[in-house]
Amino acid sequence: MPAWAHPIPDLPVIGSFEANGSAVIMAEIDPRCFAEDPEEVPFLQKDAFDKLGEDGRAELLEKARNLIDKSLRIKFGQGQWTLPDFQYEFLSKEHEEIVLEGDVILIRGTLRKHLEEGVSSYQIKALEDAPYDLVFSNLLAGKPQRRVNVLWPGEESFVLDLSGLRKEDAASPSEEDENSSAASTPE
Repeated sequence: MPAWAHPIPDLPVIGSFEANGSAVIMAEIDPRCFAEDPEEVPFLQKDAFDKLGEDGRAELLEKARNLIDKSLRIKFGQGQWTLPDFQYEFLSKEHEEIVLEGDVILIRGTLRKHLEEGVSSYQIKALEDAPYDLVFSNLLAGKPQRRVNVLWPGEESFVLDLSGLRKEDAASPSEEDENSSAASTPE
């Protein structure tokens, strides 16, 4: 790769699940994904972003929607594969692997939902027409999970088991419960 080339973008899909049933799914989109040759296009810097008008910004958000539409489906439990109803926004993010001058602007799609009792798994799928690989990573009760899955077009991620998350919450005895059980335990 020439020294002036930029890395090929991917589409990180990050799931965050809490014991109370709240779930947040985020997809991060590098605007270089919309270029014919993203390796030759610089990252969208804040200075360039600030010069975009309202129409230019709306166009980027629409391109992000279309990219996710042709790339990703999600499934909770035994449900059907669905397209997330993401809310899209711009964010400034320092690139972790490359030191850049200035702030890099990305687009984040966010889905917030409450999982029904009994939903015990989560999974994503990269559609056949996905132009970029999807990177499946997750947090359970705020803890990053070590297992990450890179999906090529047509592939499904591993099934993330959520069943233990609510059990942990239900199994965590309160201080009052611990005191009462300690008092009734024979010695």
